[in-house]
Amino acid sequence: MRKPAMVLAFLTVALCGIAVAQSQKKSSTTVKVNIVEGQPAEFVFNPVSIHIDKTVPWEKSSKSSGDDPVLEFTSGDGKSLSMELLFDMYEEKGDVHKQFIAPIEKLLTIDPGLKRPPMVTFTWGSDLKFSGVVDSMGVDYTLFLPDGTPTRATCHLSLKSASKAETKSDDDQSKP
Repeated sequence: MRKPAMVLAFLTVALCGIAVAQSQKKSSTTVKVNIVEGQPAEFVFNPVSIHIDKTVPWEKSSKSSGDDPVLEFTSGDGKSLSMELLFDMYEEKGDVHKQFIAPIEKLLTIDPGLKRPPMVTFTWGSDLKFSGVVDSMGVDYTLFLPDGTPTRATCHLSLKSASKAETKSDDDQSKP
């Protein structure tokens, strides 16, 4: 009597696990990153995670003394957004660098017409939007074919919010 009950309990847990995995696949967040100036391009991802950060800079006042300082607000900082993207082409024996990573690197490449990397918009959901510039990208390659082709990678992408991006003028660059 105990054995059939254990088997039934195991199957119930296994089926619940499959149902949760299937619902997670269906509910994954799709995001779009669009290059909005220079050479236009669009990327569509299902990130593993999205992290938004906002800091407010404060400085210790010159009037401050003791263990409980007086703080002064200096200026506002923009938000930053970071995301983790997982690419897996092992079953297809595909090259994740060529298929996914190299195109994303365009977000950090200097556009000759702009003389800087382009601004981008990052959109997810029906009305959630983040505009700015990509300020860093890191890639971990974790699975390879016997010939060395990377088939799995995790990409870490960070953006800074901005309403406008400029290039330092030649006069500003010559100043010490």
